Amino acid sequence: MYRDSPDDSIQDELDELVFENHALGRNILGTEDTVGNFSQQDFFDFIATRLDTSQIIFSVVGNISFKNALKQIELPCLPFYQNEVFIFAAAFLAILQRKKQQ
Repeated sequence: MYRDSPDDSIQDELDELVFENHALGRNILGTEDTVGNFSQQDFFDFIATRLDTSQIIFSVVGNISFKNALKQIELPCLPFYQNEVFIFAAAFLAILQRKKQQ
């Protein structure tokens, strides 16, 4: 899974020793068996019941317009986003456009 990162692997092994028989000693990624048993439906169910998208904040830095950034964010987030986020973004874009015209 991540054995190609020795520092992470060593840290997990140390945690297992220090926190033996405790939740802190277990790798948060799970084992190869537990990860291998996840189905696509398990992920969909997790997202549907536990993912809270109302607190997502996007930060964009660089030579990109707000309009293009919004386009890049909107499609991948389509299954999850709250309409209010994009309503706010559209309103913000309209304000920016008015300021440019002044």
